[in-house]
Amino acid sequence: MDFHKELQKIIKESKSSESISTGSSEVSILYEEFNMNLKRSDKRQMEISLMLEEISENVQQINDLNCEQENQIKNEEQIINSLLNILDIVEDFYLLSVKDSNSSGCSEAETLWNSILKKISVIGLNRIYDEKTPSDIRLNTIVGTDYDDYISKGHIIKTLRSGYLYKDKVIRKSEVIVCKPRKDNE
Repeated sequence: MDFHKELQKIIKESKSSESISTGSSEVSILYEEFNMNLKRSDKRQMEISLMLEEISENVQQINDLNCEQENQIKNEEQIINSLLNILDIVEDFYLLSVKDSNSSGCSEAETLWNSILKKISVIGLNRIYDEKTPSDIRLNTIVGTDYDDYISKGHIIKTLRSGYLYKDKVIRKSEVIVCKPRKDNE
């Protein structure tokens, strides 16, 4: 037996076991740090998940509100269209009674028509007044032309169907007849 070789073997083995124990303690430290980071990551992931759920709920509430608002707008449009149909009937009655100015109901029809116009203006619905004013493509649909020596070219001679604004938005254009110059004036 070679004592010297055996001693070196023992020294080598002891160095090797020290490095293993040092390595093993480093691995356990790394393992513990990894676990702590994993726990922090899990906690953060849970917080993010809760935030995403809250955002999702808020988005759903916004979508629900948008749907409600769209339904409300549709209902409002239906009510306004129905009101316009009623106004057309009342306006036709008023215009017929004005044509027959000998009729006893003429002044009552005019009073009724003006009263209705005042009432609807309170809710933001306004008739477009356009006779003897220049035609405006944003407010009027020209359905015909005619001559009138007392009205300027391009001005409205007659309104066939009233137009209306609702809260400054055109909901129906007026149907009008516009003045054109006589050929001898051109």
